Amino acid sequence: MSEGLIFEVNEDGASVALVGIHATDLKTISVPTQVSSGNDTYTVTTLKNLAGGGGIH
Repeated sequence: MSEGLIFEVNEDGASVALVGIHATDLKTISVPTQVSSGNDTYTVTTLKNLAGGGGIH
């Protein structure tokens, strides 16, 4: 959906949560307000499982 960031669709089907980061060389990240997958566009509303390094691969 967005390079290096892993999102999960929320139960409402219209928004997503950032659930992980799949990159080894990122020093900073910029979380977009919206992401697209195919023909669908989702609003980014939540950051999950990132505290303490969880969700970073």
